[in-house]
Parts: sequence; C-alpha cells; structure tokens
Amino acid sequence: MRAFLKKDRNLGLDEAQFTFLVQQLQKGDEQLFEQIFCRFFKKNLSLLKHKYQAEHEEAYDCVMWAMLRMRQMLIEDKVAYGNIENYFSRIAVTRYIKLQSRKKEISTENIPESMIGEDTFVDDEMIEILNKAWEQLDDSCKTILKAYYYDKIELKKLSEIINDSSAANTRKKKERCLKKLRTLFFKMYGTIDG
Repeated sequence: MRAFLKKDRNLGLDEAQFTFLVQQLQKGDEQLFEQIFCRFFKKNLSLLKHKYQAEHEEAYDCVMWAMLRMRQMLIEDKVAYGNIENYFSRIAVTRYIKLQSRKKEISTENIPESMIGEDTFVDDEMIEILNKAWEQLDDSCKTILKAYYYDKIELKKLSEIINDSSAANTRKKKERCLKKLRTLFFKMYGTIDG
C-alpha cells in the first residue's frame, strides 16, 4: 500500500521509470514535463485560487512559473524521486506568497516554514533564450505582455488601451501570448541543449 501511494504521488511512475524520464528530458524529450503539466497545472491553479484566494491571472502566472522552474530543476538533476506532486505545489505556492508579500504584508502563520525559504532561480542562459524568444513574438503579443507584466496595467484598463471588447477577452489573448512565448522558448532551449 505504501509503495502504491508513493507511486501515485509521482505521476504513477516507479523510481526507475522516473529516473529514465528525467534522463530523456535532459536529452530533449519533453514527455516527463508534459506529464507534470497535464497532471499538476489545473490542480495547482485551483489550489491557488481557492485556498489562497488568488486572482486567476496571478494563479496562472505562478503555476506557469513553477512549471518552468520544475523543468529546469529536473534537467539539472535537482529533483529526487519522492513526492513530486507535493514538491511542485510547494514551488507554485511559494512563488505566489513571495509575489503577494512584495505587494503587501500577508499572514504567514498557516504556511509551513519550509515553503517560505525557496530561493528564486535565475540563469543567464535562460534569460538570453527568453530574450530571443521575445524578439520572435508578434507586436500585439509584445504589447499585451509588456503592458501587463512590466507596466503593471490591469486587464480592464489594458482592454481599453488595445481596443478589446472585454477584460476577459484580453486575458485570453494574454494567455495565448504566454503560450506562444513558452513554445518559442522551449523550441530555442531544445536547440541550444540538443
């Protein structure tokens, strides 16, 4: 029973399968990352929105950031087989808490101390690749993403600026632009690593 629970918390993989998929990811095969994305993205999006009352956009961005962070850590062999599901949730929640603490003081009495000390990962090579991916984005995506993330313009105001029909429609465009950027990033990252 204990082995079954451990396997269930690790994408249904035993340790040998997990190790093999990590090695494949390091060679450019995204199968493990895709499994993590499919299994954990919606679940953690819901966790942030319901348990932490995160706005959809903030939750989406934090979970996407956690996806990229988890992928990088797997490639660098910094994630051991154990409880991948819990570890991924810790990354997403920690990211959200850090962003919130920059905005305002929040109570941390219900947050395990181990979740607060996570260091932010910055890699010069990844920044360079991200810049190259950014350059390949179309102008409308650059405008939306820059306005939202860099200029901190709220979706309602942004939808007015770009003459969009609604904030919800602008949010969908922002999500599609993030997906384009992510696709370009991984395409270039795979070319450099492969």
